[in-house]
Amino acid sequence: MNNDHNELITVFETLNPVDLSIAKSILESENIPYFAKNEFLRNTVTYFGLTPVELQVGERYVPAALELLEDLIKAQS
Repeated sequence: MNNDHNELITVFETLNPVDLSIAKSILESENIPYFAKNEFLRNTVTYFGLTPVELQVGERYVPAALELLEDLIKAQS
């Protein structure tokens, strides 16, 4: 069975816990399942610095998630 359509894609990345909560809330309000990669490491300093949390969604949800998070992503730039 081909699992290419089950690949998780990062659609949002942040060190800011408020932005993370907002992004999660947006995805949840639209019933988009997500995985918060590194969520329990976000306050951990590694050799490379602080570890950002990455919100990841399945490939089929990427376009919708990016559209929903567009303003939040732009605000980080």
